[in-house]
Amino acid sequence: MAKRPGQAGQWVLPAAGTFIALSGVLAVAWIVNAFAESVFLGKLVTVLLALTLVAFAATLAAVVSLLVTTLKHQQQAAATGLHEQLLRRQSQLLESIHESVLVSDRAKAVAFREKEREALRRAIQEDITKGDWEAAYHLVDEMARAFGYHEEAERLRGEIDRQRAETLKAELAGEMGAFRENLSARNWEAARTEAERLMGMFPGNREVRDLGNRIQAAWDGHKRHLLTEFQQTIDRSQLDRGIELLKELDEYLTPGEAEGLREAARGVFRAKLHNLGVQFSIAVSEKNWDEAIAAGQQIIEEFPNSRMAQEVRDNIEALRDRASAAR
Repeated sequence: MAKRPGQAGQWVLPAAGTFIALSGVLAVAWIVNAFAESVFLGKLVTVLLALTLVAFAATLAAVVSLLVTTLKHQQQAAATGLHEQLLRRQSQLLESIHESVLVSDRAKAVAFREKEREALRRAIQEDITKGDWEAAYHLVDEMARAFGYHEEAERLRGEIDRQRAETLKAELAGEMGAFRENLSARNWEAARTEAERLMGMFPGNREVRDLGNRIQAAWDGHKRHLLTEFQQTIDRSQLDRGIELLKELDEYLTPGEAEGLREAARGVFRAKLHNLGVQFSIAVSEKNWDEAIAAGQQIIEEFPNSRMAQEVRDNIEALRDRASAAR
C-alpha cells in the first residue's frame, strides 16, 4: 500500500531540524578550531561534518520521499477520479441500455398484440367466408376477453350476424323451391314432408317455423274456393263441373261439413242422372245407337247403384248388336 503524503512528510521536519542544528554546531566548532588549532576540535569538526552530511542526506531523502509520495497520491487520486467517472458513465450507459430494452420490450409487446389482433381479424373473416359461425363468434369473444377490444368485437359480432342471416336466407331460398312447387300444386303431403325437412335444416328459423301455418292457410283457402265454386255450379246448373268439385271436396270436408252438403250433392247427382237418362232415351228413340251406348256407359260408370244403371245394363248388349247391324 502506498504511503499518504502526511505519512511521508512527518520525517522532513525532524531531519531538517537536525541538519540545521548540526550545521550551526559545525560552524561554531569550525570557527573555534580555526583560532585554537586543537586536535580534539579538529576531530570534532570532522564528526560534526559527517553528521551534518547524514542529516542533510536524511532531509533530502525525506523531501524526495515526500515529493514522490505526493506525486503518487495525486496520480492515485486522478486515477480514482477517472475510475469513478468511468463508473458513472458505465452506470449511465447501463441505465440507458436498460431503458432501451424496456422500451424495446414494450414496443415488441405492442407490435405482437397488433399482429395477433390482425391474425384474429383474418381468422374471423375466414370463418365468416366458410360459414363457420360458431368459430367466428368464439374468436370475437376471445378478442374482447384477451385484448379488451370490446367495441370492435361488437362490430364484428354484428357483421357475423348480418352475414349469417344473408347466407341462411340465400340457402333457404334455394331449398324452398320444392316446397313452393308442392304447395302451388296442392300436393299437401309432399309439402308437409318438405316443411319437416326444412325445419331440420334450419332449426329456429322463423320463416321455416311458419311453413305449417302456410300449408294450413293454403288448404283452407283452396277449400273455401271449392265450396264457392260448387255453389256457383249449382246456381248455373253446371252439373259436370259440380260433380268434379264434389269429388275434389271429398278430401277437404269434415264429416259435419259433408253432411251439410249432402242434400245439395244429391240434387246435383239426381240432375246429372236425369240429364244422362234423357240423353240416353233420345238417342235410343232416334236410333242413334252409338250415342245411346255412350250415354248408357256413362250412367253405369257414374251411377252404378242406380235403377237406371241396372236398366241400361239389361239393354246394353242389344244396343251394341243394333249398332253393329247398322254399320
